[in-house]
Amino acid sequence: MRRVMLKAGGNLEFIRCTGDRASVSSDAVGYLFEMLEMEEGIRLGDVFQVLRNNPGLLNIYKNVSGRELLEDAFSGEAMPHSSEYDPDGVEYLELRRNCRFDRDARTFQPMHLLDLTAVGFSLKEPLIRDPYAFATGHRQRWSMANAAPSEWMNCPLRFECGTKVWEDYSQRARDKLDFGLPVLGQVIYSILHEFSFFGVGQRRIDLMTEIAMQSHWQEHSDGPRLQ
Repeated sequence: MRRVMLKAGGNLEFIRCTGDRASVSSDAVGYLFEMLEMEEGIRLGDVFQVLRNNPGLLNIYKNVSGRELLEDAFSGEAMPHSSEYDPDGVEYLELRRNCRFDRDARTFQPMHLLDLTAVGFSLKEPLIRDPYAFATGHRQRWSMANAAPSEWMNCPLRFECGTKVWEDYSQRARDKLDFGLPVLGQVIYSILHEFSFFGVGQRRIDLMTEIAMQSHWQEHSDGPRLQ
């Protein structure tokens, strides 16, 4: 199976069907539509290093703030990541597919955008975080939309190719399908899309502050609320 292998340091290796290999670390533009496999131990920073090694990609991902996020990612010293068990800690970041099932057309509709979430450690005992209660073995999940990439560069990154199938966007999952590996361009786009969801840098900070203030006001105000 022909594919691109992502290695530490943002290095890319193209693997042909014959098994022949070639380094394409500085030619990612030509391999955006090849399936991507990640070497064991890959971290979020390795994906941003691909952008750093290939400046031509920044124009391709202009609509998801590629250039700004690259600057943000390398704006300071990356925080260390701990693999030590913590019931409220993050073990790794996960990219996973979603798929919708149209009951009328009886068709599966894979979604191009991959979900990027932070995944917690498998709980060793039940955990209560009001108003939620989690059983032993559960993994907490958090959105990365309000996070800065610079804070997560050393966090391990994994694929989940098993796809949950939703019925007409409801919250009832049917089965799990495996659509295989995503392509390189899809992975980069999905990561940038998630981190740029609320803006980048100071724009994100200002927006999250505004959201927090509005939430606080709604919780404590006795007056009429906006609808």
